[in-house]
Amino acid sequence: MQLDRDDIEPFLEIPFATVLSDITIPRREIDQIYLKSLFHVLLEPAGIGLEVLELNRSPGEEVGSIIWEPKGGLRCEGAWVRLLFRP
Repeated sequence: MQLDRDDIEPFLEIPFATVLSDITIPRREIDQIYLKSLFHVLLEPAGIGLEVLELNRSPGEEVGSIIWEPKGGLRCEGAWVRLLFRP
């Protein structure tokens, strides 16, 4: 993250140093900023999309999802990382 500070910092709501210090805490859940960092820094340059499926306790059988697709399109068919989020 330190090497790509300029790419990450615009998405932060807290100081960059605080984010770095929080990463060392064991068993910390990933949140929105870490998901965006994962996508923008690692997956998007490789042409890989990110889909986060959200399981929550709202009524119904529908599963919500957040999808980030690379600006240049997927490098190959099925190039996705899918994560399951259960609050």
